[in-house]
Amino acid sequence: MKTIIRYYFLLIIFLVFVQTSLFSQSADDDVALYKKAHTAAELKEGDRMPDIPLGMVINNHTGKTRFSQFRGKLVILDFWTTYCGTCLELMPEMERLQKTFGDSVQVFLVNSEETQAQINERFKSSGFKLPDLPSIVDAKQLYLLFPHPMGNPSHVWIDGKGIVRVRGSHYSTYESKIRDLLAGKAIYNMKDNNSTAIFDKRMPYYQFLTKTNTKQTFCSFFTAHNNEYAALTGGRVEGIKDSAFGTIRNTFVNREAIELYAALFKESLQNFTNKVILYNGPPTLGFSFFVKDTLRYTFEFNALHKEKELTDKDFVKSRVCYEQITPINLTNKERKEYMLEDLNRYFGALYGAKGGLEKIKIPCFVLVRTTKEDKLATQTKGSDYKIEPITERGMRLVRYHNRPLKECIASALRQMMANPQNTFTLLLDETEYKNNVDIVLPVEQELGDAPFEKIRESLAPYGLDIIQTEREMEMVVIREKDYQSPK
Repeated sequence: MKTIIRYYFLLIIFLVFVQTSLFSQSADDDVALYKKAHTAAELKEGDRMPDIPLGMVINNHTGKTRFSQFRGKLVILDFWTTYCGTCLELMPEMERLQKTFGDSVQVFLVNSEETQAQINERFKSSGFKLPDLPSIVDAKQLYLLFPHPMGNPSHVWIDGKGIVRVRGSHYSTYESKIRDLLAGKAIYNMKDNNSTAIFDKRMPYYQFLTKTNTKQTFCSFFTAHNNEYAALTGGRVEGIKDSAFGTIRNTFVNREAIELYAALFKESLQNFTNKVILYNGPPTLGFSFFVKDTLRYTFEFNALHKEKELTDKDFVKSRVCYEQITPINLTNKERKEYMLEDLNRYFGALYGAKGGLEKIKIPCFVLVRTTKEDKLATQTKGSDYKIEPITERGMRLVRYHNRPLKECIASALRQMMANPQNTFTLLLDETEYKNNVDIVLPVEQELGDAPFEKIRESLAPYGLDIIQTEREMEMVVIREKDYQSPK
């Protein structure tokens, strides 16, 4: 049964780009890097795995040395590096899958960049230990067969007949999908950027779809997630002028729904963000959702869906392709109005959804001034600053000289961001204090389990306080017409 969810959140908007901005790297560079990584030896889905040696295998309790010896089993290659945090986080799950499926599946950890000596050296300081899985190291030959960006998890499945069945990201590997393949059922696979065409900023999306060079004067359209074009990360480009045809093009390929809405309301979201000192919550956002399933709009709340097995189908659910080509003489305001109409028609048809700006009350903490007297002003002239640890009456403190007030408060409370018990914390700045300050605050370790209460004692001498309250804020709201608030 679907859980009806209502969440408030903020947007620390690294997702949002200026309406007319372009990616910094040129399209020529992108294509050159893609061609360099992809070789004639590369294998794609449906190709047969050649009978090659496994290579240097650590912890090889299989007793086998060649890929052909695993016929009849599903082989999963989990490509990783020591500097890929996501790869390391996934390893316990890969070990669990191996134990779950036993002799029907063989999981290999594959490091195509580092030798075992390098791996040992890099893990020496962290103490990280690899799971009890065979590990192929310095796997240059496997990299030629399955090129992928270093530092990102990449998975390959080879079925019992030696056929490559999956080549994609880590989202492609999960228990129910393995069971389906072993049972001979058809499986869906979301590809990654390694096995699809790379996003080309110079080419309109409609030309990719039609495979022609014809020019479309004015149009706007959507498609669902495109599994053949920059399938994992997609691409985005805005404000592309074609003087010959008198058009401006905005293209979004395989981007999340919330990113398209965020592109329209950048100024409002930025105003919200400017008031934020501290935010500990879901990582996307300046949005408020009144929807049945947040996965329709973003995958960023995946941690909230612990009751279900998340799949590559869930990952692509929120991702769409949208292209708008308009006359060059339209204003940006008009383009955004047309785009908002497009978005609301599209998601309205799918889910009965509508997005726009609304005032929403949200629970929060607020930093306020308790006096008009300025007890904060820095005594330091010029741009020199200093941050120094001190100890007074047995308490560890930090003395900030000539630093922004928001920075000092956020630094003192930053431990809250890493505390899993603080599932939602929002601290807003209502002091309107613009100048740098001199202030002494406790180090984060001194704040204990009641950080706001402890820091209030240190703020009082400076005419500051933190209060718990509600504030009405302008947010991007997405509502589904049949949504009902949980009782």
